[in-house]
Amino acid sequence: MNNMTQQTPLVSVVMSVYNNIDYIEKAVASILAQSYEHFEFLIFDDGSTDGSREKLQQYAQQDPRIKLTLNEKNLGLLPNLNAGLEQASGEYIARMDGDDYSFPDRFKKQVNTLQSQAEIVLVGTRLLHNR
Repeated sequence: MNNMTQQTPLVSVVMSVYNNIDYIEKAVASILAQSYEHFEFLIFDDGSTDGSREKLQQYAQQDPRIKLTLNEKNLGLLPNLNAGLEQASGEYIARMDGDDYSFPDRFKKQVNTLQSQAEIVLVGTRLLHNR
């Protein structure tokens, strides 16, 4: 980690997880591998029973950007997202789900767009895939 992680992060990533063991490694790894590193990663395990919780605890022990909240019971997506917004210290909020994947330059491109074009206040992503 470089010194950027010691400052207040510009981006707060908020992710709620509930029984996403088949996807969680890819999802978390895709955030931790971002080319833009000035972020905090707020993860809420919403009472998972499939091993997701234990995997998230391993990640949290390995990376100080991860702030893990473990719910004893399933509260649902919205309460977790609201808690994430309350805890977030970044200027920008990035949303992620436990079964999502982010390309390595996602945050870099989004932050550059938001900072260089004042009229833009929201950016998103789009996934196209074949079934």
